[in-house]
Amino acid sequence: MSNRINTVIFDFGCVLSLPPEPCHYKKLAELGGIKEALFNEIYWAHRAEYDRGTIDGPTYWRRIAKATGKEFTPARIETLIAQDTAFWMRTNPVMMSWVQTLKRSGLKIAILSNMPIEISRYMRQSAPWFMDFDHVCFSAEVQLAKPEAPIFRACLEAVHSRPEECLFIDDRAENVEGARAVGLHALHFVSAGELAAGLEPFNLPAPMAG
Repeated sequence: MSNRINTVIFDFGCVLSLPPEPCHYKKLAELGGIKEALFNEIYWAHRAEYDRGTIDGPTYWRRIAKATGKEFTPARIETLIAQDTAFWMRTNPVMMSWVQTLKRSGLKIAILSNMPIEISRYMRQSAPWFMDFDHVCFSAEVQLAKPEAPIFRACLEAVHSRPEECLFIDDRAENVEGARAVGLHALHFVSAGELAAGLEPFNLPAPMAG
């Protein structure tokens, strides 16, 4: 059976963006004066709340400080937020080129990403490619988060597409399963090369490296 797709919905982090490297987390740990191994654990401990928007950046970083018996000044928190944002803003050139290919092919393109409010605000103000997308949904802005169904339904309503007309691409398996549960086609992103193979049933052009 042919899968007729009119909308491709992308996760941002580690799909459209390059994943942060170990040196980036190390720099954040150093800025916080926290041992690297401990920082890497604590960084993710409160990230779900930060992504959902139930806490803001200053609260998130104060919790990290408290967990290690420290206290960050407002200036230190501002620096940590800026560095954290910068590490997630490195776009993947292969995937961004593919976005343009899909757009020229007449497909709708959208972003559906779990993202803290400070990072989404920066992107809306500073990313030159941002306006290329037909719709963008960030978790903290709607206080919903993947893999839960309501955020997928909100995105579908915004792009005016039925679930079976959409292909969702995410690097987290639980988000892929969440999308499929709502009726979307979905692919687990590991690399552009593996994605190209997964696209074959959908009659879509594949991302091209180089």
